[in-house]
Amino acid sequence: MRRTSGAHWGGAVKAFQNSRGGSRAAQASWRLVWLCLPLGLVPAAAGATTVADFAAFGSASCLIGYQAEVTDSAAPGDIASLLVGGMGNVDVRLGAIVGGVRAGNSLHLGKGAGAGFALIRGDTIGNADIEIVQGATVQGDVDGGSTVLVGQNGHVTGDVTAGAGITVDPTAVVGGTLAPFSTPASVPNIALPAVSTITPGVTAVGNGTSGQTVAPVPGAWSTLHVGASSQVSLSAGEYHFSSIDIGQNSTLVLNVGAGQEIAILVAGDVDIGNALSIRIGDGTGDQDARRKETAPRVYLETHGRFLLQQNGQWVGTAVAPFDEVVFGTSTHVWGAGYGVQVELRQGALLDYDAADRFSGPDAVFPRIDLALYAEDDVVVGRDVVVDFAAPVGANHDIKVKRGGQTGSVRAGGKLFTGLDAEIHGSQIGNRRVYVRRGSHVLGSVDGGTTHGRIVLGPESSIEGVVNSAGDVLQQAGATVTCGTPPCIFENSAETAFHSSLDLEAVIGPATDVAGALAAVPGRPDIDRSRGISTTLAPGVYGTLSLGARNGLSLSSGEYFFESIQAGEGLALELDLSGGEIAIFVLGNAIFGHDLTVEVTGDDATGIFLEVQGPRVLFGSGGQWIGTIWATGGDVIFGQGTTLTGAIFAGRDIVLKRDNSVVFALADRLLISGSPSGAFLEGEIVY
Repeated sequence: MRRTSGAHWGGAVKAFQNSRGGSRAAQASWRLVWLCLPLGLVPAAAGATTVADFAAFGSASCLIGYQAEVTDSAAPGDIASLLVGGMGNVDVRLGAIVGGVRAGNSLHLGKGAGAGFALIRGDTIGNADIEIVQGATVQGDVDGGSTVLVGQNGHVTGDVTAGAGITVDPTAVVGGTLAPFSTPASVPNIALPAVSTITPGVTAVGNGTSGQTVAPVPGAWSTLHVGASSQVSLSAGEYHFSSIDIGQNSTLVLNVGAGQEIAILVAGDVDIGNALSIRIGDGTGDQDARRKETAPRVYLETHGRFLLQQNGQWVGTAVAPFDEVVFGTSTHVWGAGYGVQVELRQGALLDYDAADRFSGPDAVFPRIDLALYAEDDVVVGRDVVVDFAAPVGANHDIKVKRGGQTGSVRAGGKLFTGLDAEIHGSQIGNRRVYVRRGSHVLGSVDGGTTHGRIVLGPESSIEGVVNSAGDVLQQAGATVTCGTPPCIFENSAETAFHSSLDLEAVIGPATDVAGALAAVPGRPDIDRSRGISTTLAPGVYGTLSLGARNGLSLSSGEYFFESIQAGEGLALELDLSGGEIAIFVLGNAIFGHDLTVEVTGDDATGIFLEVQGPRVLFGSGGQWIGTIWATGGDVIFGQGTTLTGAIFAGRDIVLKRDNSVVFALADRLLISGSPSGAFLEGEIVY
């Protein structure tokens, strides 16, 4: 299976105790989707947590509002194993009722104003601080990566384990043991579903007036825009739209049978007015039961924002990989919601069912799903374009220089967006965030959770919410627009946070290249002067040294080298007819200017380059195809180079001026399996 799209992510990968109970695991209706897992997991019994175990999942934040409820009417007795949360901050408000909760960052249970108390019907795990306040009850264990507070009238039926101290109010009750300064379970890196390619057409559906009846056939359209009291009918198949705007008191009719799917792919925002009604087919029979039955067959993905306004209904999985999913006040949803930020507003009811497209023997699970990620810094040079379909991330600082364009950005340190740059997604910087003059961010901006502020430069524009743990400096001409003002929040306690990744934990430990070389003591060096063509069979070699204007042909299999030094103008031919080509280098890999790569028999997903030396360097004006994994060094692309693939680096990634990146992940970094036997059950340890 080939995949050339990406998704969002976040969170440190650590030992994680699976909480999914056997009764739910035994159900034939299991839904599995994209998951980043440590290398070393082998096909075994089902049990590893994936995003499909979540009814609501936000890669940056998740808010379950006052008296909102998450349930699964098909398995009401097994709600403890149905999760809400995400890889950033998670907030379950007063009066909400949910299953288990997972947070890649801090976790707050029971805050807010009103009646009742938050009820968590399963285990609660957070990688940072956990607060349980205002009588919130956890019917299970609590594991916090930092401090845990069980506040006034709080109740935990199980054990409380914390990486730091535990505070229990005198009015609170903990039924199990307290284990402060211990080793709690933690949340692994969990990814959103993979991003689709969306290609809207030029013909509009509807003209925005009230009382319309439209029934577009599957295919590519521009806008879907109908006014109040309208009816929209969709049938089995795939729809592409530039945006969707449905007026209040309208009806959406879904005509889809067993074994079919309605896929709705939207390049821009989805805005659904108050009191949308969902009708299944001809409207006969028990419509609630039919909505529940239909939910796995409906999939909506928007590269903007998904907003279901108050008192409405929704059926299916709604995914916003670059923005937020909002289920409004008193809405009723049969399905699931996954986005950068997910919010269930006051009184929303979410009856879980994930999409059928995330299950079955052909489901694929990436170990990691970013276009670029460095354990130190990332520099996206002037006028560089990085595929918007996959995020850019770093454990430390990220700089997107003047005129650069990327998808979502996640920085564990400072984040700089240069002059006239464009970010087609949300931004998170744990320290100071700079959005320089003339830059444009098509998503939210979060910053300063470690310490710092957000600076919005002159004439910059943000189309989303700005959340700062410190202050926000909005300079002359800077604009911030969002769906529901206010749009700027200073000194916020709910700012999204990027949890750093240990790439070896996600991708897997480095290959034993030194051992492979040592096992062949007579391995030959390949040393060619200028203008020579060489064909190498898979095997173990010494140094590979090629003069200018050489040709090199490789075929399917594994290659091991002590180092690679190639002069300018190398013509590299890769024949993938027999499967993957994997190249392993103990030292540096250096390619001169004007490298060309010709691939036959497959595409970038079949090419993998692992370099264990301090440097991977591509000279200017060339190209590379495939995934690069520099286990302990830097990856540097010279001016005017192109990449079709992905880059992961143990130190820095530097893309110099005028580069371009199209994301495609190597097949060896994907896990394929079936819902009944894809993952290791129990504790994940690496």
